Amino acid sequence: MVVIGIGGLIGGAYYTMERIDFLSKAIQTRAEIIDTFWDVDHDSQFPVFQFVDLNGVERTARGYVGGLYSASDIGKEVDIYYDPENPANAVVSSFLDTWSVPIVLLGFGFIFVFIGGFALLKYDVIGDRFYPAPG
Repeated sequence: MVVIGIGGLIGGAYYTMERIDFLSKAIQTRAEIIDTFWDVDHDSQFPVFQFVDLNGVERTARGYVGGLYSASDIGKEVDIYYDPENPANAVVSSFLDTWSVPIVLLGFGFIFVFIGGFALLKYDVIGDRFYPAPG
């Protein structure tokens, strides 16, 4: 469990740094959800945005965070962050959409490290059986 928890903490730290880097260069704008798409890998439905970038060019971008969108959201306007170097990379500017992946990974990482660490301190692990630690 500790190893899985450490993996979650490392993944959470990576995604936190990635998100901070993205937000440091991202531009916020208003976008319309023009469609949704089903991502088989994530087993979720994500929005497709249409917006005008800083240069006045109309862009389309797929959102890959959140997954709480459906066809009923088509036509809604939302605030998004997009990367000016890669305008196809966009995220809805809400706390959940922006930070959900790092929070989940860090949260599960801390839980697994805590429970696994407690088990390692409380019990001596020998083979596939647990024995109470002396004292």
